[in-house]
Amino acid sequence: MFDKWQFKRLIKLPKHRGVVWNPRLSLYLVLGDKTVSVNRAIDGQRIAAVNLRGDGQLIGAQWELAEGKLFALFFGNGAVRIYDCATGGSLREVVDLVDEGQSADVTVDTAVWSGAQWAQFRQEYKGLNIEITKQLPGMVRLVRDAKQLSVVPLETGKLRWLADPGKDAAIFLGHDEKSGDYLMTVDGLLSVRVPSGIKKMHKILRQGEDGTFVGVGADGTVQWVVLRFLNSALMRELIRYSGQIRFLCSYLTENINMCKTDLIEPYRQFLTRIADAYEGGELASRFRDIILSGYIPEDLEDWLCNSIGDKNYKRWKQLSTRMYGDLNNVLALAVIPACERLILAAEQLQGIHKGLKLQEFGLASPQEFESAEVTELITGCQALLHASLELVVDLNRDTRLHAIFADWFYDVVMETVDEDYKRPQNRDSHQDCYGDRALALDQYISHCWENSEVWTRFERLLPQLAADADISATKLDHIYTRAWVLEQVHVTSPVRACDVDSVEVLDVQACNKVIMVCRVQTKEGSGATVVTVEPPIADAEPVLQSMKLGMDHVIKAALVLPEGAADNTAVVVALQHSGQQNASVRASCVQFGAHVMHSEHSWEELAPKNEAHEPVAFLPVHVSATRDGVAVHSDTDVAVFENIT
Repeated sequence: MFDKWQFKRLIKLPKHRGVVWNPRLSLYLVLGDKTVSVNRAIDGQRIAAVNLRGDGQLIGAQWELAEGKLFALFFGNGAVRIYDCATGGSLREVVDLVDEGQSADVTVDTAVWSGAQWAQFRQEYKGLNIEITKQLPGMVRLVRDAKQLSVVPLETGKLRWLADPGKDAAIFLGHDEKSGDYLMTVDGLLSVRVPSGIKKMHKILRQGEDGTFVGVGADGTVQWVVLRFLNSALMRELIRYSGQIRFLCSYLTENINMCKTDLIEPYRQFLTRIADAYEGGELASRFRDIILSGYIPEDLEDWLCNSIGDKNYKRWKQLSTRMYGDLNNVLALAVIPACERLILAAEQLQGIHKGLKLQEFGLASPQEFESAEVTELITGCQALLHASLELVVDLNRDTRLHAIFADWFYDVVMETVDEDYKRPQNRDSHQDCYGDRALALDQYISHCWENSEVWTRFERLLPQLAADADISATKLDHIYTRAWVLEQVHVTSPVRACDVDSVEVLDVQACNKVIMVCRVQTKEGSGATVVTVEPPIADAEPVLQSMKLGMDHVIKAALVLPEGAADNTAVVVALQHSGQQNASVRASCVQFGAHVMHSEHSWEELAPKNEAHEPVAFLPVHVSATRDGVAVHSDTDVAVFENIT
């Protein structure tokens, strides 16, 4: 069985590093040095392309297993970039196997992207798991250009913690060749390192939807990674809320820093520059003299005319109006809502911690029931919220004062610049909640002209409070979230699948067992061996079976698990090259039982042919498994064969 093959087509390809076949759709990826393209299998037509520009070394690619519309590109620096072939190869998401705060000095040699089922809350408990933050107004994103600060809705589709609770977990599992550690990212929210014990990894494979993975070393060493935290719905909530808190802390820090660098600092620098140009003493006292007497000294008139003038007045008003208005917007629309969400998320996280301590990890003492670090975060966020609310009140006051001062300052400047200028009649009679106009001007000059009390409090309090919240969130992440996730990641001891020293894994597949084809070097010479490894049950040792195939000089091989075949059947397609003749491709069906493994049928050579079924000049250099058969690669062509048994 499975020994009859039919030639389907010959595909012309440019120089490439590899081809990745889609397991769901008739598509394939062509991996080049500078470009990754998506082609149709039926005619080789390119339908999408991705340019590789400064993304690091491309180490592999993988199609999404569920629908086959998305594909991921893996890079040696730990970056994973996900693209959508249905939209011309547009970038959908970027995930990093190395989290911020971890060592970025990694060399990822292989990685896998897989879905895994999360455990769900029991139906009677779902009504208790209410996310209050979903009832709040949507968050905003502040976009800065040369003229103004624009407020646009934050794209909630990119907020990973808002994913449907019933959705499968997105697991990215890679291997760092430098440290020998696994690098794992869960739902793009949490990245952790797990020691592996395998220095050079050939491939990591998913084995089932329950969060079981198998790592296969280049020397045939096999190791299972079991993600037990997927069995707890509370662990999903822990990862979700921890990710939300980290995002909100970064969001706060980013917006507060933007206020300082883009709003306060430009205005302060401009104000300092024009104030330093006046050498007649303190400007504040000179302004008060003008308010009281209306007299403008000659040196002050010269400063108003030459250093301020119409141009610099407009610049001053633009910077000051933007500073007061935009600073208020940032506080009211970004900082305060983020603080509210942080407090709610931290309170929810406290409840999750209590549930996990009771159900999963236990309590050393009753005093540990509440996590002190969460309480510390809540207290810090409340202080930040209180300070922000007070600043908004004071900013509204100063904004009204600024409007009065801006009109008065304009009149003073224009009277020195233009002899014919006349003040509007309604300004001197201006009244507001502060009393008469002179009192309002004096208050602005005292509190806002040179060094605003609001700026000082903003710069003294908010950056430090936001930094403290970020430190508390990081501490929570390391003490609880990462530690608890790592505690529920089980990594088995490495098992050598072959008992000889010189072994090279050529290809490996995983179903209910691990099947690999290896090139083995012994005293008698080199040969190919098929090895199966069944996962250990409880504390028992893994079950190993191996059989040497009747062929030599194998340089490449691909394992095909035929769809519809029994679990104990695999097809080995091998590329043989002795150095004395052209390479040849042969295929064999291998069957194995519980205790005995044997080969069925003889090797049958695959002869590449064109559409007219005539032999073509074809020098094979590689073989790979397709969705329904096998592909034989040369440097510029791919011959596709379909199993018709």
